[in-house]
Amino acid sequence: MTDKKLKTKIKEFVQDRPDIVFAGVATTAAIGLYTFAHLNMKHAAKKAIEAQEEYAAMVGNFLDKADAQGKAVFELSDWTYLLVPKDVEVDWIRDITRF
Repeated sequence: MTDKKLKTKIKEFVQDRPDIVFAGVATTAAIGLYTFAHLNMKHAAKKAIEAQEEYAAMVGNFLDKADAQGKAVFELSDWTYLLVPKDVEVDWIRDITRF
């Protein structure tokens, strides 16, 4: 089949069946968007896990340093930390950080 005949057949197909062509284009676009969203979601989940592990390592290091300095650590409701010397009475702190 020559190149001209092929172009003519494609034009005829598009002109004779525009609904099928539209459905094919729409399906291809939907599959492309789904694939992009799925890959983007997997990448974001991987990055979130990496960030969570990095934060956990930093907190662990922080707790080890505080323990080495003889301080008790309390996590407050706004995700900040309160360092208190271990020889200080801390029952009231436990009560307010229990929320």
